[in-house]
Amino acid sequence: MNTQDIKDEYSGTIDAASRGQGALDSLKRVSVLMSQWNPIFSTKDDVIEIMGVPTQATDAALVYRFDSGRFSAEWQFHLAGNRVFGVRFVPGH
Repeated sequence: MNTQDIKDEYSGTIDAASRGQGALDSLKRVSVLMSQWNPIFSTKDDVIEIMGVPTQATDAALVYRFDSGRFSAEWQFHLAGNRVFGVRFVPGH
C-alpha cells in the first residue's frame, strides 16, 4: 500500500487517548497497520495524519501510548529532522 492508501484506510481510526477496550482496539489496529506500512522516511505530518494525535511529541520522537488499565504498550517513531528514521514497539510500558 502506498502512503495515500494507508491514510485513506487508517486516518481517524487510531486513538492513543482512549482507555480500556478502546485502547486495545487501537493497539490491534496499529499492529495491522505496521504489517502493511513501513513508516521509515515518512514525514512527521504523515505519521500524525495516519496515527492521530501522539501521546507525546518532541523534535526527536512521536510517542503513542495505549493503556487499557490492565495492559499498556507504546509505539515510538524516532525522528531526524522531519522524517522517521526508526520505529520501536515497547510492550508493557
